[in-house]
Amino acid sequence: MGSIQHLSIAITLIAPLALSAQLTLDATVRPRTEYRDGYQQAISLSQEPAFFTEQRTRLTFDYFGDGIKLRISPQDVRVWGDVPQLNRGDDQGLSVHEAWAEVELTDDWALKAGRQEVVFDDHRIMGNVNWAGQARSHDLARLIRKKGASTLDLGFAYNQDAPALTGQFLEESATYKALQYAWYHKDGDVLDFSLLALNNGRQYDGLEGAKTVYSQTVGGHLQYKRGNFNV
Repeated sequence: MGSIQHLSIAITLIAPLALSAQLTLDATVRPRTEYRDGYQQAISLSQEPAFFTEQRTRLTFDYFGDGIKLRISPQDVRVWGDVPQLNRGDDQGLSVHEAWAEVELTDDWALKAGRQEVVFDDHRIMGNVNWAGQARSHDLARLIRKKGASTLDLGFAYNQDAPALTGQFLEESATYKALQYAWYHKDGDVLDFSLLALNNGRQYDGLEGAKTVYSQTVGGHLQYKRGNFNV
């Protein structure tokens, strides 16, 4: 249950020498009420079901200029009632969902770096988990090549949880330590296909110190479409 409201404002700036840029503002307010009675795990007869309303409030600023794109998207995710009415300060809920810049290197290649969503195919391996209030975004750099119906996307990430003088141990274990991927996609008249190679490194603090262990995911995604028939 819930509702979604969108507000979009487009501003076009005309600069000298016929150069132009566009600034777009998009606002989203998404309250969602949930009644949880045995969600994820069964509850006992002595436990009471959960009932709450969670709200996502997000502003997305997009700038499109000559060879550059910018996005800044702060958001606030909270449960109704988690902040008192006479509130003097709130240090929870507010975060930055996206903050990235994309620069055209050539007619085909672009470099995109910063905090950003990564969405491939049906979201199964890489997606923004948009059903969650906070959604998902990554801190990484991407080299993207688009030519005709083909797209090649190369991603690289190396995470730290704070600036430091020594050491590279990632205290926040909820995310990966390092990530590299290569995704290729091509659209066809009746068949779209993608190939993905993903190298995911998780860090562990063992008896011999911090160690990063990698796992690999390799596979493809095919979509056949003809008229109303889709596989």
